[in-house]
Amino acid sequence: LLQNDKALNEGEIDVNVERHTAYMKNFNESQDGDLVALTAIPTVPAGIFSNTHKSLEEIKKGAKIAVPNDASNTSRAYVLLQKAKYITLDPDVDISSVPKDDIIK
Repeated sequence: LLQNDKALNEGEIDVNVERHTAYMKNFNESQDGDLVALTAIPTVPAGIFSNTHKSLEEIKKGAKIAVPNDASNTSRAYVLLQKAKYITLDPDVDISSVPKDDIIK
């Protein structure tokens, strides 16, 4: 993914059809890019998966939950965990780039 973004930013290719907005924003900030969205592309929904639990209610406080380690998908995971009521995010932060420090509960 990063290789294509760099090629697009450097003018080696003309169009790239692989990004969601949060990923593009993170790329622009971290790589001094100036990519812009030409059209919206539906983002594949994120999910919560387990091989030991059959429902969200089975997951107890203190459970270890893995999240993606790239900025845009980490924020998507945090938003999903907040919707599932596992964490509370600082309401004053930009939801597209939520760092771990913005989890307030």
